[in-house]
Amino acid sequence: MRPAVPTISCTAHRSRSTPVAWPGHHAFADGGHLRRRGPDDHREDRQRHRQLHLRRHRRRRFDPPDHRQGRPRPVLNAGIGGNRVLSDSACFGQKATTRFRHDVLDQTHVGTVIVLEGTNDILMGETAPNACTTTSRRVTAAELIEAHRALIRAAHARGITVIGATLPPGNGLESGTPAETRAALNQWIRTAGAYEAVVDFDRVLADPLNPEQLLPAYASKDGLHPNDAGYRAMADAVNVDSL
Repeated sequence: MRPAVPTISCTAHRSRSTPVAWPGHHAFADGGHLRRRGPDDHREDRQRHRQLHLRRHRRRRFDPPDHRQGRPRPVLNAGIGGNRVLSDSACFGQKATTRFRHDVLDQTHVGTVIVLEGTNDILMGETAPNACTTTSRRVTAAELIEAHRALIRAAHARGITVIGATLPPGNGLESGTPAETRAALNQWIRTAGAYEAVVDFDRVLADPLNPEQLLPAYASKDGLHPNDAGYRAMADAVNVDSL
């Protein structure tokens, strides 16, 4: 995700539906693959939010090839760095359960949405509140699961397919309550059958020798965000035919 545009209206190839990338923390779709975002990107995001009065509709279009028809397909990016499922933020925008309507449901010709949400709720619930996280509180897996169910119900009511993404590991999530919450949410995403399909970013990015951490080849310096190779592995994990 670079220059922002307020909205995208997809009028070409009406027979093909538009996927939406809906990540709240780790990545956004750009140029046909996923690219790294680290702490510097999030600081820039916060400054941009303040300057533009929470301009949350930072959406980009890219055109990955449609392998079945040999032509590009539009994808909408609806990701906001730092965004949470259950809490609004003065820096990171409205909670996902609120902004889902405008950023996904009200967009033109959306057929599929990929949901990657929950990491920030878990992490920020373990830190002292500040100007950006004044509503921080410890969340439970049950609360996150119910929020995911709400997103799924809203999408299905509009005839939109929903793909769930498991939360990758990383620093701050490796032990205690954060690890337990992430594991419980991921297990539900994998096994509950609530999502039409699942992309398992946890297993794609985890170090087999230390599953609570990112594979070193995929980890950025902070140990939480993937590097470029990690984001490319995430992109490669998405089955284009499921979009």
